[in-house]
Amino acid sequence: MNYKGIANPPVHKVDKNVRKPSEYFKSNIYLDTMGPSAVGLKAMIEMCGIDRILFGTDFGPVPMSPKVHIDLVNDTIIDA
Repeated sequence: MNYKGIANPPVHKVDKNVRKPSEYFKSNIYLDTMGPSAVGLKAMIEMCGIDRILFGTDFGPVPMSPKVHIDLVNDTIIDA
């Protein structure tokens, strides 16, 4: 990690994570539901928590109805 603006600090000066890297997914990262994949959505929820998932409808260059995304959420999350 960067140390006081030094791009490649000496090893003994590198900042250490206070928490396990996986724990930062539950507090520092938001994901969106872009892409109609129930497996992907379930993995996002498991990794980051339901409160870190945003509803995204900008799936690539292919026009896709928002209904596809809404159905994905409704079919994947029982209490959506």
